[in-house]
Amino acid sequence: QQQQQQQQQQEEQKKEAERVQALQQQEEQRKEAERMQAIWQQEEQRKEAERVQALQQQEEQRKEAEHVQAMQLEEEAQRRKVERMLAIQQEEQRRRTEEQQKQQRAEAEEQGRRAEWERAQQEQLLRQQEQQLASEHERKEAERVRAEGQRLKQEQQQREAAQLHAQQLQQQQERQRQQQEQQRLQASAPAPIAAPAPVSAPAPIAPPPTAAPAPIAAPAPISAPAPVATPTPMAPHEQVSMCAPYQPHEQVSRVCAESRLVG
Repeated sequence: QQQQQQQQQQEEQKKEAERVQALQQQEEQRKEAERMQAIWQQEEQRKEAERVQALQQQEEQRKEAEHVQAMQLEEEAQRRKVERMLAIQQEEQRRRTEEQQKQQRAEAEEQGRRAEWERAQQEQLLRQQEQQLASEHERKEAERVRAEGQRLKQEQQQREAAQLHAQQLQQQQERQRQQQEQQRLQASAPAPIAAPAPVSAPAPIAPPPTAAPAPIAAPAPISAPAPVATPTPMAPHEQVSMCAPYQPHEQVSRVCAESRLVG
């Protein structure tokens, strides 16, 4: 009987040990399942966080791109506005320059016509004065008159050269002023706003200032020519005698020959 009891106790102990072992295994499996579930949840949370972060970055990049595009559009609008203003100002300057050049050409033509008229009057006066010379004393006077005429011609040519030089300097000053005005307008244009890039664009270099040329003194006014005296009409036989062939006793023919050369 004791042996049977011992066997029963051993059997119960064995069953209890198996039950305890089964419980321990179940507990281990439960803990392992919980650990695996926690790891899976952490992985899911990490993936979700990465997805949310990627969406946020995409949204930030989209907003930045929209901002840059808006700035570029604003810069393009400003550039076009400045270009329109420059084009209008350049057209206005071109029109003023053409008007000034046209006025200068008209003044130069008027001065040329007036100088030509003065030369014609002076030459006519010289011819008339030389035609009235009939003696050796008058021939000497004619030579003096011719010298005076040459001097007047030279003075007239010098005045014309000075006027031409003044006009050329004035045109050069106008071109320099227009270049300075254009450079000033280009320098006053707003600097472009560069889009975000790895390398920044260099700043624009301002053009060097150009010194203004010295003012040109106005040329001396041209005095009006003296009135031309009307020659006394000659008789037919006197006109023939002045242009007759040269004879030793005739001094008038030399005056006629010299007047032809001067004419």
